[in-house]
This record gives sequence, structure tokens and C-alpha cells, in this order.
Amino acid sequence: LFTAILPLTINSIYIMCNDASTVHILMCYSVVLVFFAPFVYLHGVMAQCNQRNILQYTKAAYLCCLVLVTVLYVRLANLYYFDLELSYRETTGFMTTLSTRIQQTEGYTMDKPVYFHGLYPHASNRNIWELRPVNQMHGTIDVDNVINSPLMRQNFFKVYLGQAFYEITDNNLITGLQDTIAQMPSYPDDGSIQIFDDIIVIKLSD
Repeated sequence: LFTAILPLTINSIYIMCNDASTVHILMCYSVVLVFFAPFVYLHGVMAQCNQRNILQYTKAAYLCCLVLVTVLYVRLANLYYFDLELSYRETTGFMTTLSTRIQQTEGYTMDKPVYFHGLYPHASNRNIWELRPVNQMHGTIDVDNVINSPLMRQNFFKVYLGQAFYEITDNNLITGLQDTIAQMPSYPDDGSIQIFDDIIVIKLSD
């Protein structure tokens, strides 16, 4: 019975979630039942340790399989938490550096609006072989996702870094600067952050 209901209990999160694509491993709290399974079957094996029959060896083999699955899941969970921590550290470091460089721009004042031009083309640097099994899982926060989303970067600057920038979203306000911006290098190169007409321009790409 325990074995029969285990898949249902582990995947019960999908019943409560409208969009299955948003479910990631950290939401499957019921998966901890996997850790109890070996003890349940170990008790059964010990109770029949004096019976040398096929059922006895079958249960022992099944127990070994469960232990192996548990070890693999623990490794996967550790990798996921490690990837999650790295993603926040990497993004925080990137956004902190960007915020510092904006404030160090000659002529910077808090009341000047900010304009981000283009999309940052570089993805995460965490594509190392140890983390490849969890690279496609949900829950991480990547540099390119944050910097290229006006809402996410505004919230990150304000909530995580305590630095709120007034961002220009109306391209008509910088129409006259397009030729000048085209001559600027892309971030993080020197000269990619400049002030024109009291507007702080950050060029992420062409």
C-alpha cells in the first residue's frame, strides 16, 4: 500500500497548481516520504530474516533500490540548493556592480532618470558540469532575466540593494539621443554608462 500511494503523494503538488510548468523540485515537499520508505521495508526484512525464500531476497533488493534512489535524490536536492544560492549571489554581485557604476558616473544625482538601451546578451556563468542536471529547473534568478526585465530590475534595485532608480520607459524621450547611443560601447565596457541631457543612459547592447 505504501509503495502504491507513494507516486500519488509525491506528485500531489500538481493537483494544487494550475500551471505544471511552474512546479519545481523545492515545491515537492511530500517527496520526503522517500526517506521513510527504506525504514518501512527494512523493518519488513528484519521481521523475516530467518526465512530464506524468494520474497525475502526480493524485499532486500527492493530496499537497496530505495536506498539508491534516496541517495540520488539527496544529491539532486543539494545540487539544486547550491545552484539556487549561486544564482542569487551571481545576480546580486552583478546588480551591485551596475548600481555602483551608475552612481559613480560623473554628474550623477539621485533625481536623474535612467534609461536602459537594448538587452543584456550574456547568460549565466553557472553552466559548469556539476550543475548541468539542475540547470533547467525553476526557482533560480539569473542575471539576464533580471537585467532585461524592467519590473524585475526595478524591484531588485529597490528591494535587494536599497537603491531605487526612476527608469524611463517612453522611447520618445530619448529619440534625439539614438545616434549618440549607437556610438557607445555595450556594458560592461568603459563608456557604456553616460549622462546626456540629464538622462543616465546604460547601453546593454545595440
